[in-house]
Amino acid sequence: MTPRELSEAVLSKLPKGEPVYAVLDGARHPRVRGLINQSRAPAWCLYRGPISPDLEDAAPWLVRLALGTPHTDELFARGWFDSWGIVLSSTAPSRELRRHLRRFLLTKTLDGRTLAFRYYDPRVCRVWLPSCTREEYGDVLAPLGALVTPGADGQTQVFTRQGPTPARRNALMVLREEQLNALRAVPEQAFVERMAAELARRFPGRVLALPHEVRIERVQEALSRGRSHGLSSERDLARFIQLSCALGFAWDAPEHAFLEVALRDVSLGAPSTRLEHAMRGGLLFLRRQEGRS
Repeated sequence: MTPRELSEAVLSKLPKGEPVYAVLDGARHPRVRGLINQSRAPAWCLYRGPISPDLEDAAPWLVRLALGTPHTDELFARGWFDSWGIVLSSTAPSRELRRHLRRFLLTKTLDGRTLAFRYYDPRVCRVWLPSCTREEYGDVLAPLGALVTPGADGQTQVFTRQGPTPARRNALMVLREEQLNALRAVPEQAFVERMAAELARRFPGRVLALPHEVRIERVQEALSRGRSHGLSSERDLARFIQLSCALGFAWDAPEHAFLEVALRDVSLGAPSTRLEHAMRGGLLFLRRQEGRS
């Protein structure tokens, strides 16, 4: 699917005739601010007041989109599946829409803590909105025709306004504990998705034939196994997952038992050191296998 076809498919999910916007995350990619500046499309920073240039570059931005424009095509070509932001429609005046969207940049917890909230990250948004109560959901969608995010499975998720527009609330939205728990899982989900894509790039022969959900399952299983060996840093876990893929995710195969022994041998040192031994042993094993084939 070309960027133009993708943008047409996504924007067709929004109510016809309503102005279309994106809320883009300047901190997600350096190109985001450049795209906004070069587009010359109407754009508004969601942070209020004088801020430093660096903070302005990393801020969330509300930007008008139009089908067929270069900046809309680039957003869908480079940023839609890289979590650059969300897309929405609204007939509200831009000033009112910006004020509404600013309301959710801060939230509260039940114990009174105030948190910065990056709801415009689609990985956060698609977890948060389904967890809202009917009243909360209506409050978020009140001036919007619809809101669209890329889904974790590569599909599009659409959230539409339902029922009459509720009375406007001024208080910060409260995140309940179950919502916080779901949102805490977002970074791990992003890591799993990133590793699945990395494995497909580095080991196409082993991975590309697998359905997307199977790739995710294999990465999650390897992640859990790596943690059982005491690995905790993202770097170590990524290397363990790559080793798992190279071995065909077959850790229980008898010929791989020596690697499990290395990972469990505390006399070799810390978990990271034991992983180094396993990586070297795995590489030698794979080279021997290649020599026999």
